[in-house]
Amino acid sequence: MRTAEELASHEEHLAPLVAAGKLRLTVALSRAAPRRRVNDAMLEPEHAAELWQLLRGTDEGGAAGHVYVCGRTTLANTVIDALRAIIVRRVGDDAARAVLYRLVGEGRLLMEIFTTYGGAQFEEAKTRVTASELAARNNERDGYWMAISGRVYDVTEFGHIHPGGLKIIQSYAGMDATYAYQVIQHHANPEVDAMLGMYERGVLREPDFGQVWGVALSDRGLRFVPLRDAYRAWTDLLYMVVEMENGIANDLRMRHEPFTDAESPGHVMLTPIKAQRLGQTHSRLVDDYLPLVLGDPLDALWRMTLGVLGHQRLDAGWMRATMDAVRAAPETKACASASARLDRSLRMREATADFASRFTPFCDRLAHEDGRVLAELKESLCRGARVFETHERDTTRHGQELLDALASIPPAIEAFNARVAAAVATLPGASSLDVTDAVEPPSFTIAADVGLGHGSNAERCPRRID
Repeated sequence: MRTAEELASHEEHLAPLVAAGKLRLTVALSRAAPRRRVNDAMLEPEHAAELWQLLRGTDEGGAAGHVYVCGRTTLANTVIDALRAIIVRRVGDDAARAVLYRLVGEGRLLMEIFTTYGGAQFEEAKTRVTASELAARNNERDGYWMAISGRVYDVTEFGHIHPGGLKIIQSYAGMDATYAYQVIQHHANPEVDAMLGMYERGVLREPDFGQVWGVALSDRGLRFVPLRDAYRAWTDLLYMVVEMENGIANDLRMRHEPFTDAESPGHVMLTPIKAQRLGQTHSRLVDDYLPLVLGDPLDALWRMTLGVLGHQRLDAGWMRATMDAVRAAPETKACASASARLDRSLRMREATADFASRFTPFCDRLAHEDGRVLAELKESLCRGARVFETHERDTTRHGQELLDALASIPPAIEAFNARVAAAVATLPGASSLDVTDAVEPPSFTIAADVGLGHGSNAERCPRRID
């Protein structure tokens, strides 16, 4: 509580419980002398010892007590941080998470969170997170962040106590998850919506592009494109790749998780059904996911980027022609056939003999390459997004960086196909493949003063791309 007056307003309800010995009341008043916060009271040695006894289960000699936190997000964060500090003192940092997760799983840590709108002035003071920064936060190393209604949340810890499981959180990390959040009506539930405040990191930053615009070549001819729309085209494709990366990563995790009756958390191994599932994941990546990015969307982004840069000398059809050449290469066909060839190898009579040594190297390499190509594709798009985010209205003066980012994609896909084709050739019964020369990315040069047309400055409006 904040003041003695607030405490007095609850006295008629609390005093009888204290008198009957049913309630032990410890008060921390944050705005009255002597000032003390709730975490200060919790961390006092006597109180910390009692709380630790309540947190421990009966199988550990504890009281298996319940913790109920009711208040604003700031209070909830303060209480949880204090509980974590108490647990860390006893069992160490690594084990502390497991204790908290167990409390939630056993229904012994309950929270009722509410919040109020603080006003636009508080939004200005929040940390600004760019789309490229958000996209990097979709893994165990960097954490799991997501954007909802323009605000960015670090849900790394929450994922382990999410009622729907961690995989749902991982599926929407690193991207704008507003639609997924609203489609299940979380935004209409005040308790769920208020809990988000406990994990807020900042707000999604929209670069300032002013009124800068250009002309891009589309399937319907020339059209005016604000620089803001060009940036959103980059981030839309970026978020699409992030979502693919999340989906493939979730599928690949089963390689290191118990998947059959013969496995346990302490004993995980590669089994024939796991190998088959890994092959199916690869097939879904190359047959379903990658074409959604590397076909018309990538070609459209190339054309739009050329248009808003106002550089008519470059070939608007280069991306489509280059990707068509990559798709026609024999390594691409071998890469696409990896799942079918793996199935055939698994059905061979000798496949059951020394299964792990025969198939583990290939399956692990296939999983690695699938994750690697999506990471490289994401990084190429992040490079372009960072150009917009860094230079804003002056983005077009750094157009070479945008073109370099896009031009790096075909060689990355070609290298991926070649690496997987080489791995396929090692499968039992697989025939070797011819290796062709790699396609080198083109070298583009853009004049430093290339700009966008805006306002009535018609002489800067780029001409039609030849």
